Amino acid sequence: MIWPRMNRKKEFFNYIDTHKHDVYQISLLLVGDPSAAERISMEAFHYVYDQMDNPRSTHRLYGKIVHLAMDYLNEGLMEENSQYNGKNTSSRSHTLLEESLLCLSLRERAAIVLKYTCSLPADDVQEILTIE
Repeated sequence: MIWPRMNRKKEFFNYIDTHKHDVYQISLLLVGDPSAAERISMEAFHYVYDQMDNPRSTHRLYGKIVHLAMDYLNEGLMEENSQYNGKNTSSRSHTLLEESLLCLSLRERAAIVLKYTCSLPADDVQEILTIE
């Protein structure tokens, strides 16, 4: 199913309203940087609007978030822009959970975040992590 032509914007805004909290939470838990999480969230929603053939499925959306987070971390932007690079340079306090998650590899972090933040079954998490 493609986004309906007549109601495309309305349907998309409803889609964003439904998923924006989870998308941002997943992004933040994967990269540990609020501004990067916002950028990743926006890019993921742009991807959905432009590319996604099934707006009711979240698998491709979550897969895109994981890939964008991976790109962000691979580019080394986390070192340059992160408020969390081994030193707490912000007034935002990080929980033990956030600190522990950031010590894991991105794939391990993504698996935990998707399984427990989104309550996805392990098979769905595996499918999302293999989406290119």
